[in-house]
Amino acid sequence: SASSKPQKKKFRQTSGLWDSTRKVEPPKSNTPPPRKPKPGLVVDIGKKVDIHGLKGAAQYNGLEGRITNGPNEKGRWLVQLIYQGNMKELALQ
Repeated sequence: SASSKPQKKKFRQTSGLWDSTRKVEPPKSNTPPPRKPKPGLVVDIGKKVDIHGLKGAAQYNGLEGRITNGPNEKGRWLVQLIYQGNMKELALQ
C-alpha cells in the first residue's frame, strides 16, 4: 500500500555562486504586447487621415485630420482636425 505522507523535495546544496548551466527565465516586462493592426490598416502618430463613416458625428466626414496619439486601451487613435475654424480632437477607430 502507498504511504499517504507527502514526500519532501530534496534540494541540492550549492556554493552560492551563479550556475551557468541552469536555465533562468528572462525578466517579465510590464509593457503590454504591441497591438496587431487590422489587415490593410497602416496608421502611425503624425500621419494624415481622411475621416469617413462616422454616424454619431457625421459632420466630420470628409475632413482630413492628423493622428496625435494612440491606440488607447479601446483601440482608438486620437485625431486632430479643424472644424469650422476650431481645433477638435476625436478618438477614432
